[in-house]
Amino acid sequence: MIIFLSILISFILGFLAGRKYDIIERRNGTNMIESVSEAVKDIIKPDVVAGHSLGEFSALVATQCICFSDAIKVVRKRGEFMRSASNGTMAAILNLSKEKVEELCKESSKSGLVTPGNFNSPGQIVISGEKSAVEKACILAKANGGRGIPLAVSGPFHSPLMISAYHPFQESEP
Repeated sequence: MIIFLSILISFILGFLAGRKYDIIERRNGTNMIESVSEAVKDIIKPDVVAGHSLGEFSALVATQCICFSDAIKVVRKRGEFMRSASNGTMAAILNLSKEKVEELCKESSKSGLVTPGNFNSPGQIVISGEKSAVEKACILAKANGGRGIPLAVSGPFHSPLMISAYHPFQESEP
C-alpha cells in the first residue's frame, strides 16, 4: 500500500505539471513521495516491504532501518546527482517479448546507447538511454507489432548513462 501511494503521488505530480514531471524538480518530487510514504506507515503496518529505485527508501523507512529525516536527506542528494547526470530519456515498450526488446535495443544502439531499464511485466518493458536511440527503438517496436510510448521523465534512469550520478552519491554524506 505504501508503494502504491508513492506511485499515485508521482502520477498526480505529473498530471498537475501538465504531464511533464520535469517541470517539478525531481529532488522535490521525490521528497514529496517519501513524505507520503512516511505519513501512511503509521496507519498501514506492512508485514513485508519491497521497493525499487525510490521505493527502496520508502521500504527502509517503513521497516525503521533508517529514520525519515535521514531518508529525506539521502533522497534529496540522490535527486541532485541524478539531475546532473540526466541526458537522455525513457520509453515503455508494449506487447513485445523480452528477447525482442533486447534485440531492438541492440539494433537501435547504432543511434546511441539504449538498454532495457525495467522489466515491469512480460508485455511492458521500459527502455532507457540517449534520446535518438530510444526514439529509434520505438519506431522499431511499432514495425515489429509492438508499441513504444515515450515517458515524460527528466533522464535515462536505470541505464548506464546514470553512472555519473553513482560516484558522487557513493562518496557524499547525507
